[in-house]
Amino acid sequence: MTLPNTPQPGSERALVASVGRSILKSVTGPVERVVHFFGTIGSVAILCLLAAAFAFFWAWQHEEWQAFVSATAGGLAALLAALTRLLKDEDAPAKWVLTIGAIAFSAAFSWYTTTTLTNKLAEQVDIARQREARVQLLKDDIVEYVRPLSKEELARVLTEGGTKLRARFNVAVGKKPPFRDRDFEASEDIIYVLQKLDRNNGHAIYISGEIERMLGGLSKGRQRFYEYLELEGDRTRTGEIGVTACRNAEGFCRERTAWIFHLLANDFYAYGKSLKLASRPTYEYTAAFSTALKHACSAIELFPPDGFNDALQAMATRALEKVLSDELGQSCPSKAKPE
Repeated sequence: MTLPNTPQPGSERALVASVGRSILKSVTGPVERVVHFFGTIGSVAILCLLAAAFAFFWAWQHEEWQAFVSATAGGLAALLAALTRLLKDEDAPAKWVLTIGAIAFSAAFSWYTTTTLTNKLAEQVDIARQREARVQLLKDDIVEYVRPLSKEELARVLTEGGTKLRARFNVAVGKKPPFRDRDFEASEDIIYVLQKLDRNNGHAIYISGEIERMLGGLSKGRQRFYEYLELEGDRTRTGEIGVTACRNAEGFCRERTAWIFHLLANDFYAYGKSLKLASRPTYEYTAAFSTALKHACSAIELFPPDGFNDALQAMATRALEKVLSDELGQSCPSKAKPE
Protein backbone atom coordinates (compact mmCIF):
# COMPACT_ATOMS: atom_id res chain seq x y z
CA MET A 1 0.00 0.00 0.00
CA THR A 2 1.43 3.42 -1.05
CA LEU A 3 0.96 6.32 1.33
CA PRO A 4 -0.34 9.51 -0.23
CA ASN A 5 2.17 12.42 -0.84
CA THR A 6 5.13 10.08 -0.32
CA PRO A 7 7.63 10.44 -3.17
CA GLN A 8 8.73 7.24 -4.79
CA PRO A 9 12.41 6.37 -5.08
CA GLY A 10 12.22 6.54 -8.87
CA SER A 11 10.62 9.96 -8.87
CA GLU A 12 13.32 11.36 -6.51
CA ARG A 13 16.05 10.26 -8.88
CA ALA A 14 14.18 11.78 -11.77
CA LEU A 15 13.79 15.06 -9.91
CA VAL A 16 17.52 15.19 -9.04
CA ALA A 17 18.43 14.36 -12.62
CA SER A 18 16.09 17.06 -13.90
CA VAL A 19 17.56 19.66 -11.56
CA GLY A 20 21.09 18.59 -12.50
CA ARG A 21 20.27 18.91 -16.20
CA SER A 22 18.86 22.38 -15.61
CA ILE A 23 21.93 23.51 -13.71
CA LEU A 24 24.25 21.98 -16.30
CA LYS A 25 22.31 23.62 -19.11
CA SER A 26 22.42 27.00 -17.35
CA VAL A 27 26.20 26.65 -17.14
CA THR A 28 26.97 25.09 -20.48
CA GLY A 29 24.48 27.20 -22.38
CA PRO A 30 26.44 30.45 -22.16
CA VAL A 31 29.66 28.54 -22.71
CA GLU A 32 28.26 26.95 -25.84
CA ARG A 33 27.10 30.33 -27.10
CA VAL A 34 30.56 31.82 -26.46
CA VAL A 35 32.25 28.91 -28.22
CA HIS A 36 29.75 29.17 -31.08
CA PHE A 37 30.40 32.91 -31.47
CA PHE A 38 34.18 33.00 -31.01
CA GLY A 39 35.00 29.51 -32.22
CA THR A 40 37.17 27.00 -30.44
CA ILE A 41 40.40 28.90 -31.01
CA GLY A 42 38.89 32.20 -29.95
CA SER A 43 37.40 30.69 -26.82
CA VAL A 44 40.69 29.07 -25.85
CA ALA A 45 42.41 32.41 -26.49
CA ILE A 46 39.98 34.17 -24.13
CA LEU A 47 40.68 31.66 -21.36
CA CYS A 48 44.43 31.98 -21.87
CA LEU A 49 44.24 35.77 -21.84
CA LEU A 50 42.24 35.76 -18.61
CA ALA A 51 44.70 33.35 -17.00
CA ALA A 52 47.67 35.41 -18.18
CA ALA A 53 46.10 38.65 -16.90
CA PHE A 54 45.45 37.09 -13.50
CA ALA A 55 49.03 35.76 -13.35
CA PHE A 56 50.52 39.12 -14.32
CA PHE A 57 48.50 41.13 -11.82
CA TRP A 58 49.35 38.63 -9.10
CA ALA A 59 53.06 38.77 -9.95
CA TRP A 60 52.96 42.58 -10.02
CA GLN A 61 52.27 42.58 -6.28
CA HIS A 62 55.85 41.35 -5.77
CA GLU A 63 58.04 44.41 -6.22
CA GLU A 64 61.12 42.44 -7.22
CA TRP A 65 59.18 40.94 -10.17
CA GLN A 66 57.72 44.16 -11.53
CA ALA A 67 60.43 44.84 -14.10
CA PHE A 68 60.11 41.28 -15.43
CA VAL A 69 56.30 41.48 -15.50
CA SER A 70 56.34 44.78 -17.37
CA ALA A 71 58.76 43.47 -19.99
CA THR A 72 56.86 40.17 -20.35
CA ALA A 73 53.52 41.92 -20.75
CA GLY A 74 54.93 44.06 -23.53
CA GLY A 75 56.37 40.98 -25.21
CA LEU A 76 53.07 39.13 -24.91
CA ALA A 77 51.23 42.01 -26.55
CA ALA A 78 53.61 41.85 -29.50
CA LEU A 79 53.24 38.04 -29.66
CA LEU A 80 49.44 38.20 -29.71
CA ALA A 81 49.54 40.75 -32.52
CA ALA A 82 51.83 38.46 -34.51
CA LEU A 83 49.64 35.38 -33.93
CA THR A 84 46.64 37.02 -35.60
CA ARG A 85 48.40 36.72 -38.96
CA LEU A 86 48.66 32.96 -38.56
CA LEU A 87 44.89 32.44 -38.25
CA LYS A 88 42.70 31.72 -41.24
CA ASP A 89 39.97 34.03 -42.45
CA GLU A 90 37.26 31.78 -41.05
CA ASP A 91 38.75 32.34 -37.60
CA ALA A 92 37.93 36.02 -37.71
CA PRO A 93 36.46 36.09 -34.17
CA ALA A 94 39.68 34.57 -32.83
CA LYS A 95 41.67 37.22 -34.67
CA TRP A 96 39.58 39.91 -33.00
CA VAL A 97 40.14 38.30 -29.60
CA LEU A 98 43.90 38.22 -30.07
CA THR A 99 44.01 41.74 -31.50
CA ILE A 100 41.92 43.20 -28.70
CA GLY A 101 43.94 41.19 -26.19
CA ALA A 102 47.20 42.60 -27.57
CA ILE A 103 45.85 46.15 -27.34
CA ALA A 104 44.43 45.57 -23.87
CA PHE A 105 47.65 44.08 -22.50
CA SER A 106 49.74 46.84 -24.00
CA ALA A 107 47.48 49.66 -22.79
CA ALA A 108 46.65 48.19 -19.38
CA PHE A 109 50.19 47.39 -18.32
CA SER A 110 51.60 50.59 -19.79
CA TRP A 111 49.10 52.56 -17.73
CA TYR A 112 49.52 50.36 -14.67
CA THR A 113 53.32 50.44 -14.68
CA THR A 114 53.47 54.16 -15.44
CA THR A 115 51.02 54.98 -12.67
CA THR A 116 52.77 52.77 -10.15
CA LEU A 117 56.24 54.07 -10.97
CA THR A 118 55.02 57.67 -10.99
CA ASN A 119 53.53 57.21 -7.53
CA LYS A 120 56.73 55.63 -6.27
CA LEU A 121 58.81 58.44 -7.76
CA ALA A 122 56.59 61.04 -6.11
CA GLU A 123 56.95 59.19 -2.83
CA GLN A 124 60.75 59.11 -3.14
CA VAL A 125 60.83 62.81 -4.00
CA ASP A 126 58.76 63.56 -0.92
CA ILE A 127 61.07 61.43 1.23
CA ALA A 128 64.11 63.21 -0.24
CA ARG A 129 62.60 66.62 0.56
CA GLN A 130 61.87 65.57 4.12
CA ARG A 131 65.41 64.31 4.57
CA GLU A 132 66.84 67.50 3.09
CA ALA A 133 64.77 69.54 5.52
CA ARG A 134 65.99 67.39 8.43
CA VAL A 135 69.62 67.78 7.36
CA GLN A 136 69.16 71.54 7.13
CA LEU A 137 67.68 71.64 10.62
CA LEU A 138 70.55 69.52 11.90
CA LYS A 139 73.15 71.86 10.35
CA ASP A 140 71.45 74.89 11.85
CA ASP A 141 71.28 73.13 15.22
CA ILE A 142 75.01 72.35 15.08
CA VAL A 143 75.76 76.02 14.43
CA GLU A 144 73.64 77.03 17.41
CA TYR A 145 75.34 74.45 19.63
CA VAL A 146 78.82 75.71 18.68
CA ARG A 147 78.24 79.48 18.81
CA PRO A 148 78.38 79.75 22.64
CA LEU A 149 81.83 78.12 22.80
CA SER A 150 84.85 80.12 23.86
CA LYS A 151 87.18 81.56 21.24
CA GLU A 152 89.73 78.79 21.76
CA GLU A 153 87.13 76.03 21.58
CA LEU A 154 85.55 77.57 18.47
CA ALA A 155 88.99 77.68 16.85
CA ARG A 156 89.42 73.96 17.48
CA VAL A 157 86.02 73.29 15.92
CA LEU A 158 86.87 75.35 12.83
CA THR A 159 90.24 73.63 12.49
CA GLU A 160 88.68 70.18 12.71
CA GLY A 161 85.93 71.26 10.32
CA GLY A 162 88.52 72.37 7.76
CA THR A 163 90.34 69.04 8.04
CA LYS A 164 87.11 67.08 7.61
CA LEU A 165 86.10 69.27 4.69
CA ARG A 166 89.32 68.55 2.84
CA ALA A 167 88.90 64.82 3.50
CA ARG A 168 85.31 64.82 2.23
CA PHE A 169 86.34 66.72 -0.89
CA ASN A 170 89.19 64.28 -1.59
CA VAL A 171 86.78 61.35 -1.36
CA ALA A 172 84.45 63.02 -3.86
CA VAL A 173 87.16 63.84 -6.43
CA GLY A 174 88.54 60.33 -6.07
CA LYS A 175 85.62 59.15 -8.19
CA LYS A 176 85.71 59.12 -11.97
CA PRO A 177 84.43 62.27 -13.70
CA PRO A 178 82.09 63.68 -14.80
CA PHE A 179 81.15 64.91 -11.37
CA ARG A 180 77.62 65.73 -10.22
CA ASP A 181 76.31 68.13 -7.62
CA ARG A 182 75.38 65.30 -5.29
CA ASP A 183 78.99 64.07 -5.27
CA PHE A 184 79.89 67.13 -3.19
CA GLU A 185 76.87 67.26 -0.88
CA ALA A 186 78.90 66.02 2.10
CA SER A 187 81.45 68.79 1.47
CA GLU A 188 78.73 71.41 1.01
CA ASP A 189 77.25 70.51 4.41
CA ILE A 190 80.54 71.30 6.17
CA ILE A 191 81.01 74.46 4.09
CA TYR A 192 77.59 75.66 5.25
CA VAL A 193 78.47 75.16 8.92
CA LEU A 194 81.92 76.76 8.58
CA GLN A 195 80.58 79.85 6.84
CA LYS A 196 77.82 80.25 9.42
CA LEU A 197 80.45 80.23 12.13
CA ASP A 198 83.04 82.27 10.20
CA ARG A 199 81.79 84.08 7.08
CA ASN A 200 85.33 84.59 5.77
CA ASN A 201 86.64 81.11 6.49
CA GLY A 202 89.43 80.19 4.09
CA HIS A 203 88.66 76.46 4.19
CA ALA A 204 85.10 77.04 3.00
CA ILE A 205 86.00 79.62 0.33
CA TYR A 206 88.84 77.55 -1.15
CA ILE A 207 86.95 74.25 -1.30
CA SER A 208 83.91 76.05 -2.74
CA GLY A 209 86.14 77.21 -5.58
CA GLU A 210 87.48 73.70 -6.12
CA ILE A 211 83.95 72.28 -6.25
CA GLU A 212 82.83 74.89 -8.78
CA ARG A 213 85.90 74.07 -10.84
CA MET A 214 85.14 70.35 -10.80
CA LEU A 215 81.53 70.89 -11.81
CA GLY A 216 81.90 73.69 -14.34
CA GLY A 217 85.37 73.56 -15.86
CA LEU A 218 88.66 75.44 -15.46
CA SER A 219 87.20 78.94 -15.65
CA LYS A 220 84.83 78.25 -12.75
CA GLY A 221 85.86 78.83 -9.17
CA ARG A 222 87.96 81.85 -10.15
CA GLN A 223 85.79 84.23 -8.15
CA ARG A 224 86.19 82.08 -5.02
CA PHE A 225 89.95 81.91 -5.49
CA TYR A 226 90.27 85.67 -5.82
CA GLU A 227 88.07 86.07 -2.76
CA TYR A 228 90.46 83.79 -0.87
CA LEU A 229 93.49 85.79 -2.05
CA GLU A 230 91.87 89.08 -1.05
CA LEU A 231 91.07 87.81 2.45
CA GLU A 232 94.47 86.16 2.75
CA GLY A 233 96.01 89.61 2.30
CA ASP A 234 99.64 88.38 1.99
CA ARG A 235 99.52 87.01 5.53
CA THR A 236 100.74 83.55 4.50
CA ARG A 237 103.54 84.58 2.11
CA THR A 238 106.27 84.09 4.73
CA GLY A 239 104.56 81.25 6.57
CA GLU A 240 105.58 77.63 6.86
CA ILE A 241 105.29 75.33 3.85
CA GLY A 242 103.37 72.08 4.21
CA VAL A 243 99.97 70.61 4.87
CA THR A 244 100.33 70.89 8.64
CA ALA A 245 100.36 74.67 8.44
CA CYS A 246 96.96 74.55 6.70
CA ARG A 247 95.36 72.94 9.75
CA ASN A 248 94.26 76.13 11.39
CA ALA A 249 90.96 77.78 12.23
CA GLU A 250 91.06 80.54 9.59
CA GLY A 251 91.84 78.23 6.66
CA PHE A 252 94.68 80.27 5.12
CA CYS A 253 98.16 78.87 4.59
CA ARG A 254 101.15 79.33 2.31
CA GLU A 255 100.90 76.09 0.37
CA ARG A 256 97.18 76.59 -0.29
CA THR A 257 97.82 80.14 -1.49
CA ALA A 258 100.54 78.86 -3.83
CA TRP A 259 98.24 76.14 -5.11
CA ILE A 260 95.54 78.68 -5.93
CA PHE A 261 98.08 80.72 -7.92
CA HIS A 262 99.07 77.50 -9.73
CA LEU A 263 95.44 76.77 -10.68
CA LEU A 264 94.84 80.33 -11.84
CA ALA A 265 98.01 80.24 -13.95
CA ASN A 266 96.84 77.09 -15.73
CA ASP A 267 93.38 78.56 -16.11
CA PHE A 268 94.57 81.78 -17.79
CA TYR A 269 97.04 79.88 -19.96
CA ALA A 270 94.27 77.63 -21.27
CA TYR A 271 92.08 80.68 -21.85
CA GLY A 272 94.83 82.56 -23.71
CA LYS A 273 95.61 79.51 -25.84
CA SER A 274 91.95 79.21 -26.85
CA LEU A 275 91.93 82.89 -27.87
CA LYS A 276 95.06 82.42 -29.95
CA LEU A 277 93.66 79.33 -31.70
CA ALA A 278 90.50 81.31 -32.45
CA SER A 279 92.67 83.96 -34.19
CA ARG A 280 91.66 86.65 -31.72
CA PRO A 281 93.67 89.91 -31.64
CA THR A 282 97.17 89.56 -30.22
CA TYR A 283 96.55 91.86 -27.27
CA GLU A 284 93.70 89.65 -26.04
CA TYR A 285 95.62 86.41 -25.69
CA THR A 286 98.80 88.23 -24.67
CA ALA A 287 96.94 89.73 -21.71
CA ALA A 288 95.75 86.27 -20.66
CA PHE A 289 99.28 84.84 -21.00
CA SER A 290 100.72 87.72 -18.96
CA THR A 291 98.26 87.09 -16.16
CA ALA A 292 99.06 83.38 -16.29
CA LEU A 293 102.80 84.07 -16.01
CA LYS A 294 102.26 86.40 -13.07
CA HIS A 295 100.31 83.71 -11.20
CA ALA A 296 102.84 81.01 -12.10
CA CYS A 297 105.66 83.15 -10.72
CA SER A 298 103.71 83.66 -7.49
CA ALA A 299 103.19 79.89 -7.15
CA ILE A 300 106.91 79.24 -7.63
CA GLU A 301 107.89 81.95 -5.15
CA LEU A 302 105.54 80.62 -2.46
CA PHE A 303 106.24 76.94 -3.09
CA PRO A 304 109.90 76.81 -4.11
CA PRO A 305 111.86 75.70 -5.91
CA ASP A 306 109.56 74.69 -8.79
CA GLY A 307 105.96 75.07 -7.68
CA PHE A 308 103.79 72.04 -8.36
CA ASN A 309 104.81 69.32 -10.81
CA ASP A 310 102.33 66.47 -10.37
CA ALA A 311 101.03 65.47 -13.82
CA LEU A 312 97.56 65.05 -12.34
CA GLN A 313 97.62 68.68 -11.17
CA ALA A 314 97.49 70.28 -14.63
CA MET A 315 100.70 71.53 -16.29
CA ALA A 316 103.69 71.71 -13.96
CA THR A 317 104.36 75.25 -12.78
CA ARG A 318 107.93 75.39 -14.14
CA ALA A 319 106.82 73.96 -17.49
CA LEU A 320 104.06 76.53 -17.62
CA GLU A 321 106.55 79.31 -16.84
CA LYS A 322 108.79 78.11 -19.69
CA VAL A 323 105.95 78.04 -22.23
CA LEU A 324 104.72 81.48 -21.20
CA SER A 325 108.24 82.95 -21.16
CA ASP A 326 108.80 81.75 -24.73
CA GLU A 327 105.43 83.18 -25.72
CA LEU A 328 105.92 86.58 -24.08
CA GLY A 329 109.69 86.98 -24.15
CA GLN A 330 109.86 87.51 -20.41
CA SER A 331 110.29 85.32 -17.34
CA CYS A 332 109.74 85.32 -13.62
CA PRO A 333 111.79 87.59 -11.37
CA SER A 334 115.06 86.09 -10.17
CA LYS A 335 113.67 85.32 -6.72
CA ALA A 336 111.24 82.88 -8.35
CA LYS A 337 114.10 81.15 -10.15
CA PRO A 338 115.54 77.90 -8.75
CA GLU A 339 118.63 78.33 -6.65
